[in-house]
Amino acid sequence: MDILIRGGHVIDPANGIDRVCDIAIRNGAILAVGSIPALENPEILDASGHYVVPGLVDMHTHIFQGGSQFGFNADLLLPYGVTACVDAGTAGSANYEALHRVLAQKQVRAYTFLNISPMGQMGSGLNENLGPALTDDAGMQRLIESYPGEIRGLKVRISRSIVGSFGSAPLKRALELGARFGLPVCVHCTDPCIPRTDFAATASMCGFCAALLSYLVLHKPCRLQYARAYTSVAHVLNSATGFSPGFRYLRITLLPATSSIHSM
Repeated sequence: MDILIRGGHVIDPANGIDRVCDIAIRNGAILAVGSIPALENPEILDASGHYVVPGLVDMHTHIFQGGSQFGFNADLLLPYGVTACVDAGTAGSANYEALHRVLAQKQVRAYTFLNISPMGQMGSGLNENLGPALTDDAGMQRLIESYPGEIRGLKVRISRSIVGSFGSAPLKRALELGARFGLPVCVHCTDPCIPRTDFAATASMCGFCAALLSYLVLHKPCRLQYARAYTSVAHVLNSATGFSPGFRYLRITLLPATSSIHSM
């Protein structure tokens, strides 16, 4: 069956397209963009006044449906143009297999960051135990080796209310494990346990590229890149003000000095 998407503003960075043009689809695959060949009685979709883009990737979700209070049905993202997403550490070594089974049933392509806490993020007020004696290095390695295309990084939260007396030890441990496994580390740093100016030094000590960190006043979610260190901003909505300013909502993904960003 042929489909013609007509008159939409197509944005396709990979192919350098940013203009109004038509798209032809045949048997579920894109046949042509711009110069459209003859089609057989196509279904015509009028996209005038709309943007037409490749599937979007949501880089920070919690989609452990049924396994965490934070979890939701990942397929609810599809109607909003999100065709791939990343679960940001909802599961750890003790419950990751359950998350894997949940995601295997979804249509959306899902990738994950493995929490260094075995229990992951169970829900509001159920903070993960980041005691060093509980970190299951062998279990994490087994999972990473079992699901190399699915587990794309590690996750740690370093808010003072979460790390408690452990201080910066969980951050350093996560970075050491990331360097060992060759994976990026996503750091949740709302009200961090160490000064923000120490992030770069701590990352360098653990074999990671230093990120250029600055204070930001954000009016919309954004993503910055510097020296192969990715800084993403998520969860910035505030019920009172609409958006919350700045750095306390930063999510930092630090990459090993020898690694590169892999496309999903």
